[in-house]
Amino acid sequence: MMMYLLIALLLVLLFLLVIPVTYAISLKSWELTLTIRYFFGWYKKEKRWNFLEDDEVGSDDIEIEEYAEDTAETVKETEHPSWANQLVYAYRVGVFREIGKAFGRLWAHSKPRDGAIAGTFGTGDPALTGMIGGWCHAFLSHITRDMIWIYTERKNDIHGMIKGRVVPFYLLWIMIRFTVSSSVWKFIQYRKGKYHGRRKEKAHI
Repeated sequence: MMMYLLIALLLVLLFLLVIPVTYAISLKSWELTLTIRYFFGWYKKEKRWNFLEDDEVGSDDIEIEEYAEDTAETVKETEHPSWANQLVYAYRVGVFREIGKAFGRLWAHSKPRDGAIAGTFGTGDPALTGMIGGWCHAFLSHITRDMIWIYTERKNDIHGMIKGRVVPFYLLWIMIRFTVSSSVWKFIQYRKGKYHGRRKEKAHI
């Protein structure tokens, strides 16, 4: 009986993971609206941002923690390699390459597939405007092809909407595939101070 119940729970979990989460991003001047729908539209969440409104944070809202509050507790020295050596070792074994692959798969799966954005846009900074325009041309050329970029003044009358979807099961698969890759596994063992073989591998800068 317990086995059948476990199988049923796993099937329900798998069913929930393969249901796509759809998103829609609406742009109107400096206002951005993100709408997320799940379970065939039964669940809906909407969030708005207005980038012209500056949120003021009072000093009372910021809570500062003192890291050395308890002087009796000291941080134990570990055998972890230095951060510089970790970065070098991560580069040597291909961790950054695996990160790039994971982000590539994530973008290919979740990128906006429908919609259009039009209008004129400028930040007042030619370099920043050119950078944003380059990103849009590289990653969202089919959606922002009607955009007009203004490099000499700050202007924003863009409008439009983009839509896409994300399957939670595929996101989980990307994360698992990244975690169990040989490069990431070697780096985790290296960071823990455990080395493959009898000879310790050292990362030289």
